[in-house]
Amino acid sequence: MSSRFIKIAGITVIILICFYGLQYIATAIHFGCQDPKEDCPPPIYGAGEIVYRLIVQPPWLIFDR
Repeated sequence: MSSRFIKIAGITVIILICFYGLQYIATAIHFGCQDPKEDCPPPIYGAGEIVYRLIVQPPWLIFDR
């Protein structure tokens, strides 16, 4: 029983770390690539923007419509 609890807790911690890691990386790409002079390859910028729009600023949280 305790082995199952430890496994579930470990998986939960890994998911939370991945979620906040993606959030941090996507925010860094979003704000770091705002300057057009900076070198941001399109695949990295595009993927970062998609993750930023889905995780950090999802459409249902934007109130300025």
